[in-house]
Amino acid sequence: MAGAIRRRVAEVDELVLVAIPQLREEPAERAQGALFAPTDEEPDTVTVNALWTHLDRMTEGGAPRYHGTYRRGERWGERHRQFWWEGYPVELYATTLDSWGHILLVRTGPASFTQRYLATLQRRRFDARDGRIFRYGKARSIPDERDAFRLLDWTYRRPGERE
Repeated sequence: MAGAIRRRVAEVDELVLVAIPQLREEPAERAQGALFAPTDEEPDTVTVNALWTHLDRMTEGGAPRYHGTYRRGERWGERHRQFWWEGYPVELYATTLDSWGHILLVRTGPASFTQRYLATLQRRRFDARDGRIFRYGKARSIPDERDAFRLLDWTYRRPGERE
């Protein structure tokens, strides 16, 4: 959980989730949700995001599936997908273990805190792009929110204290 629910806000208008999806190799001819197209070196398999494959199946045609009715939203990319479950908006962000803390902090918010965090990263010569943090071209591992706070020499604040 992220967003307003994680901050324990009384009224929540959307569900925000951050997940580390399972990636697996599948035969190219039957892979759905492939991240990488087959190459000449590996023509038989593709890397598949199992979470996106599952979400694709749940939302096909807007028909009732699994434990409710799912409908795709406008955002349907490789790192972020939006959908509706039983009429409620859901924002789902995929990340890696190395970026978990950074993405969780950004998606927990609130927006004013996230903007301050990202502006501070930029002032200190960090580059936040593609869901990762870089400095001088080298990717930084941020597996926990506390690591993101430490990176900026900030004292850790719980989600509800970030208002």
